Amino acid sequence: MVTNVDLFSTFQHALHSLTTKPMQIVLAYSGGLDSHVLLHLLARYQQLYPQHAYLAVHVHHGLSDNADTWLDHCQQTAAALGINFIAEKVVLNVGSRESLEAQARTARYQAIAKHLNDGSLLLLGQHLDDQLETFLLQLKRGAGVKGLSAMAAQMPFSLQANCQIVRPLLIHPQQALVDYASQVP
Repeated sequence: MVTNVDLFSTFQHALHSLTTKPMQIVLAYSGGLDSHVLLHLLARYQQLYPQHAYLAVHVHHGLSDNADTWLDHCQQTAAALGINFIAEKVVLNVGSRESLEAQARTARYQAIAKHLNDGSLLLLGQHLDDQLETFLLQLKRGAGVKGLSAMAAQMPFSLQANCQIVRPLLIHPQQALVDYASQVP
């Protein structure tokens, strides 16, 4: 079993070499389990490294009847943990030929990019189970070597110059995040 200390150590290690000078660290905060755990870890990190600017960005797609409730929950949780919060509402073209999932992902990244500074880190809450799922989907689609490499733990963010996407929990299975979430207040 992975303990809270192990998850935080992984999180801290993933950011340590990337945060050698004061910078902006932004969390893509959906309010789901993965990003919720990441928000808690980010709040702990902020206590140790207050020199950085911290921000959680929630994108409201309006696709669920619960979207407003999720937004309120995210805003309240971020405030309780002392993390600055911004919400962005986006409108998707439901009649488009592009899948709703792809539209939502594109809209999310565009909305978040508006709040990044030059050189920011964008934290995403993917874990090892997501990595496996991505690999299997790519395999099923007949992807080549590049497609089968799945998600990178760190990569440039194409929508904002000099920004990096960081997935600090990519080496842990989802159960580790579930265990962590069950132990935090």
